[in-house]
Amino acid sequence: MKNSFTLLLTFLITISVAIARQGNQNTGHRTLPFSSDHGRKTNDIRGVHSFVKMHCAVQETGNQLKSNFAVKQQLDSTFWLSADLDKREWVSYYKEKFAYNMLGQNTQYSEYDWDVDLQEWVPYVNYSYEYDGSGDMVLETERSYDFQTGDWLLSSKNEYSYNASHLPIQMITYGWDSYANEWIASTKEEYQYDGNGFPTIAYQYQWDNNQWIYSAKIEYDCNTTGQLLQAVCYYYEYSSSQWLTYYKDDYYYDGNNRLINLTESDWDETGSEWIPSWKEEYAYDSNNNVDIEHDYWWDTSTNQWIPDFLEDYSYNNTYSFYDLILPYVANEAISMFFNHMLTNIDESIWNEGTASYSDITKGTFYYSQQDYAAVTADLLWPLSIYPNPVTNNILIDLPAGCKEAYLELFDNAGRRVMTAALSGNQQIDVSYLGSGLYYYIILFKGEIKTGKILKK
Repeated sequence: MKNSFTLLLTFLITISVAIARQGNQNTGHRTLPFSSDHGRKTNDIRGVHSFVKMHCAVQETGNQLKSNFAVKQQLDSTFWLSADLDKREWVSYYKEKFAYNMLGQNTQYSEYDWDVDLQEWVPYVNYSYEYDGSGDMVLETERSYDFQTGDWLLSSKNEYSYNASHLPIQMITYGWDSYANEWIASTKEEYQYDGNGFPTIAYQYQWDNNQWIYSAKIEYDCNTTGQLLQAVCYYYEYSSSQWLTYYKDDYYYDGNNRLINLTESDWDETGSEWIPSWKEEYAYDSNNNVDIEHDYWWDTSTNQWIPDFLEDYSYNNTYSFYDLILPYVANEAISMFFNHMLTNIDESIWNEGTASYSDITKGTFYYSQQDYAAVTADLLWPLSIYPNPVTNNILIDLPAGCKEAYLELFDNAGRRVMTAALSGNQQIDVSYLGSGLYYYIILFKGEIKTGKILKK
């Protein structure tokens, strides 16, 4: 079992937190993606739902957004130990490493396994991420490690598309054909939303005979704040040309709008009824961080929930979410609410013989302080940004030879609406932005320049 913090795979490629910006904006919570393969379904159909539910669960409070250009605690790696029951000791098991660009965007994610025979860390898989000028992740490329040659080999890639509100509307997955030396289309996922930006339906297609054919769909039910209440999945049966019910997820919240229960059920066609299969229960500490997760599986022979896994989370409350630079998203994630720096996860498995939990894995999260830049009032390098007011395009003049400057643009509520890499004299399209006052931050040579611009 891999650790529950397996980051950045399918959708940490999942879009930004655009869906999240629409829902529960008063809570101030953030979610850190966790993932687990504790016996849960991990097929392609589940993958569609994993993408959408993660983004719905994330909470975003617009007026609290901050620039990445500040002193931050950056998650650099995680280190996992596994319990060796025979030797009664903890042994190295698994680790992850993350890399970021100057904007604090996650650009690399690498996994390593501990080789007991070699007594060293062995690379396993690597993911790289690319972003557009608005900060949306548009490309995720997976490479697997070839132990014989020591090379990283292309494996798959995901391409993402967004609407004008930065909500993900499409993801296309390709597999790398090493013989033909080309990308081959595999699956496509499309996402639809209501007028509030809440998800309503997601479709999955398979590439077959040079065309996209239906594979699965998921219908979503959200409350008035955008929290998921239920997701029902169907698969397409071509022999009957109809959608057949497959599974559903039900979400339950407490009076503070915190997710406390997620129950998964499978559709029994014979009995025409829902049969529970998996349940996750969450408890929170006094700082509204998830501190305990209990996982259960449904025993159909006794019609009762059987304990399976327990996960205990620890935090450093000195640092809030806004002090952190974190990886992008997670694969097949169940998003957990948290407000502070996650430092440890301890996982235990239920032992039926002793009717108690036994240690199985534990993970430690390592951060480093990153001073992205310090604001200075001294104009050590020339900057021109015009016209102001602006209608369609901003022109930014930077020193000749400038290759590593970055722009962040915020609206009057403090929401980041754009990020862009700058080089020399550059034209930035802002025609799609609404009228009003915007604030810009430009990073160059370790300095930050700030200002205001009016959009007509």
